[in-house]
Amino acid sequence: MIKRAFDLVVASLALVALMPLVAVVAMLVKVTSRGPVLFGQIRVGRGFERFRLVKFRTMHQDSRAAEADLARGARVTGIGKMLRRWKLDELPQLFNVLRGDMSLVGSRPELPHYVEAFRAEYSEILTVRPGVTDPASIEFCYEEALLAQAADPESLYRTVILPLKLELSRDYRMRDRGPAGPRRGWLRQRSSLLTVQAGGTSWAQTVAATRRASCRGRPWSRIGSTRLRRSSVAWHRPGRTGAREHRITDPK
Repeated sequence: MIKRAFDLVVASLALVALMPLVAVVAMLVKVTSRGPVLFGQIRVGRGFERFRLVKFRTMHQDSRAAEADLARGARVTGIGKMLRRWKLDELPQLFNVLRGDMSLVGSRPELPHYVEAFRAEYSEILTVRPGVTDPASIEFCYEEALLAQAADPESLYRTVILPLKLELSRDYRMRDRGPAGPRRGWLRQRSSLLTVQAGGTSWAQTVAATRRASCRGRPWSRIGSTRLRRSSVAWHRPGRTGAREHRITDPK
């Protein structure tokens, strides 16, 4: 009840304060490409209930909305690239918060077919409302660059990125329940989920290099960054039947 009241107050104040920015973004979306200003997509919320998540439209009107397609920049509009870079396309989700579909902080709502593929994990995560942002969103601010460099973005997202996001979301839920939850050391704690093979290149170095590529220009993206020793890394999920390798090239 307290968290819901906090969400309502903060979302309302944020909408009032950001209304001029929202109006400018809406106008830019409308005049730079054909189609509606807002884009709606079905996501899964608390208790596996489905709702329509709203964003500013960043793709051409005839484009598919699958997660893997979002990484293929050809369908993204010019203004859409800027909105995604600075997460301004997420502003309309404040209305989802006011409606009670989402919270300000919580695991990001996913597409139904991904939720069904990981239903056991989501049965714990979706006991509360999904959120506009969470630790996984911050750690994976470079996600689109990761997917864009992959030979099979859909497989990379389903077998590597989404499981790591779920681990972060579960850790956040455990910390939210009390001080006994696991600490923020997930790159080391979850090393069994991901094997990086690149002549000794670590997962942390891979994260740093990819973050630098996709969050270029942001001051915090350069802190602690380490260039990869090799030009590429191969990722695979061990212990899964039919696991694939995902090769990502480090941009120089």
